[in-house]
Order: sequence, then structure tokens, then C-alpha cells
Amino acid sequence: MTAFIQNSYKLIQQIPPHITIVAAAKTQSVTTIQTAYNVGLRQFGHNYLQEAIAMKPELPKDITWRMIGHLQRNKLNKALEIVNTLDTLDSLHTATSLNSKCEAAGIIFPVMIEVNSAREENKSGVLPEKVLDFAEQLIPFKNLQLTGLFTMGKAYIAAEQQRPYFKLTKQLFDELKQKEASNFTIENLSMGMSASYQIAIEEGATMIRLGTALFGDRN
Repeated sequence: MTAFIQNSYKLIQQIPPHITIVAAAKTQSVTTIQTAYNVGLRQFGHNYLQEAIAMKPELPKDITWRMIGHLQRNKLNKALEIVNTLDTLDSLHTATSLNSKCEAAGIIFPVMIEVNSAREENKSGVLPEKVLDFAEQLIPFKNLQLTGLFTMGKAYIAAEQQRPYFKLTKQLFDELKQKEASNFTIENLSMGMSASYQIAIEEGATMIRLGTALFGDRN
């Protein structure tokens, strides 16, 4: 664990201070997440809601939990209890249901639009040419706060090959920032993971998601 602390701390120090690091907590133990917290991380992302449910009560209260996987509509109630933001909003149906639940609970919930920047048929996310229209459809949802865009890029390719997908998402991000709405606070551009975060930062990411780079290979 000492080596993990040293390596993680060194990596964190190398990331520019204006970049938010989201630690991808999938399959990690409570002990590992606590250690990551101890070296300064406060943003943690989960792909699977059940794992977050199990570990959240055992960890510090000031952690921001981000949903970075696909969220099914039948799990929205539980998600509102567990996570602080949904980074992967990808459908009007989900937005409508989520807004209604937030309105009933009297809360404003941050969301990001997931962009399927590589147009992969087996991936969730909004196609690039539909992102701005989708964002406009969120304007009436006063209990959702749109904070930016999220993309995975393309699966199973080299980091440098991700550049066009990150560049495209940055262009959409810049266009989205020009739109004015009371529930828009466009400041997060989440793209880049352990193998590609350096390319993502070069292309304008404000937020990166690190799993293997922080924790090593998953079991």
C-alpha cells in the first residue's frame, strides 16, 4: 500500500492544477478508496450503482460521487440517494424522469451530457450532431443543472488515435458554452482515462477519469 500511496501522489502532482481528477472506483475496495482520499482525491466515479451503495456509508462525507456509467431509469431513485451528479445523461426520457424526481425532492441535480463522439453503435451517448439540440431540450428542466460534456472516445485504440474524438467534443463544448440558460453552468469537459488523459488535457479536458493509472490493474 505504501508504493500505491507514493505512486498515486506522484501522479496527482503531475496533473495540472486546473484539471479535476475523478478516481474511477469500479471494483476497488473501501480501503483503497480511503487511501486515495488520504492523498487528496475528493471526486470518485462509479460505473455500477450497487458498488457505490455498498461503500459510500464507510467513507468520508465530503466525497463527491459521480455516476460515470450508464444509468437505467428504474434506478434513478437510488441514484439520487447515492451519487451527487450524473455525468452520463444520454436520453430525454431519462432527463424527464430525473427532473420530475428532483422536483418532487426539492433539489437541483447536476448532470453532464454523454457524447458518443466515435459514433459507436454499441455505446450509449448522444451523437455529436444531436448534442446541442439535446442540450436545448433540457432548458425547461429547472431541477437539472447542465454542467458540461462527457465522452469515452473510441474503445480499444491507441491514445493518440483518440485525439479526433476529444477535439470534436471540445468543439461541441465551446459551442455549448455560448448558449445561455438559467440551468446551464457549462464548465466541465470530462474526457480521457488512464491511457489517454494526456491527449485529453492537450485537447482541452477540464476533468479526467483515472483508474488503472492510480490503482493498478483491476482484479
